[in-house]
Amino acid sequence: MHSHLFLKIKMKKKSQAAMEFLMTYGWAIMVVLVAISALAYFGVLDSKIAWKFLPKLCQLPAEMYCSDFEIYYDESTLPPSNTLKIYVKNNRGIKINIDRVQIANIDDPSIDIDLANGEDRLLEVTEITPLNGNTEGILPGNAYKLDFTITYKNTETGLEHTAKATLRGQQVLETS
Repeated sequence: MHSHLFLKIKMKKKSQAAMEFLMTYGWAIMVVLVAISALAYFGVLDSKIAWKFLPKLCQLPAEMYCSDFEIYYDESTLPPSNTLKIYVKNNRGIKINIDRVQIANIDDPSIDIDLANGEDRLLEVTEITPLNGNTEGILPGNAYKLDFTITYKNTETGLEHTAKATLRGQQVLETS
């Protein structure tokens, strides 16, 4: 009988410790959720605002390198348009010909750029409005994320290849 009472007291202490543990972590989780909710309510976590604080990003496969890029907003055209300017370097080891750039639903087959191995050239795609489903395009200062595909040919074999790319940055106002 004495051991049964001792076991009950020991179980009660373990239960109390477990309950205190859960309550402490429960309060901590609740404080974190309230803080996140407050940040979301005041717009700090809004993707349009949060993306402005992220660094510029240009991701291309190993066979190409992006040395610099911008998306310019040109308000002198009607309707205003966006222009992608990206410097691409050929790391393929052979001469290639870039003949197409596809951005979302925009397909620009008018590009015809020969790149020798190690050469760096400007790719320019104009009138990429609408962008990211926004009918007004991207306004100056707004953040963007842009996925696109570059199609190129090996000039020795004539075989066609594609390179998927991602850009992230802020819109720049075109100044003439």
